[in-house]
Amino acid sequence: MQQQGENCETRLYGLCVAAGNEIADTHSAILHQQAHGSSEQLHKCILRDRAEAVFRGRVRVEAQKISSSQARF
Repeated sequence: MQQQGENCETRLYGLCVAAGNEIADTHSAILHQQAHGSSEQLHKCILRDRAEAVFRGRVRVEAQKISSSQARF
């Protein structure tokens, strides 16, 4: 996700469900290119049996006055 304008707001929500021997692999990337932007990410996984979950999130800030949060449960 690229935020290319000022005052942009981005919210990303993710949910994965895995069971057995499955592996849930989630990646996200947000690029803040202009000032006064905000982003929020929340990713949740429901696992059963021997399932595994991997989350890789990246926030890159190239501007001033950015607010960003990222959480995985």
